[in-house]
Amino acid sequence: MCYWTAARSAKSRPIRRCPWGFLLSPSTLDAKGRLLVFLAPRDSIFSPLAIVDIATSQVTRVPCDELSDYLSAAWTSDGHIVTTQVRTRATLWKFTPEK
Repeated sequence: MCYWTAARSAKSRPIRRCPWGFLLSPSTLDAKGRLLVFLAPRDSIFSPLAIVDIATSQVTRVPCDELSDYLSAAWTSDGHIVTTQVRTRATLWKFTPEK
């Protein structure tokens, strides 16, 4: 587990780590103190993107496709987010024995 301390609070708060580790690129923290992170919700196998405001400890989920994983995210120089999206596609097949 990793810990960070918010600027307004002297109390450290735990950040749960994804099983595969932190996936942070050099541009995940912007000049405004916003950190791009990936969430690990209990009700999904996918990892949605979120923004953590380091000063207030507020976490805001980024609206995105709920059937995709996001493997890397970074802030652009004009304040937008660029990320790698991995979509999930599935097909169900029904196999029947030959007669």
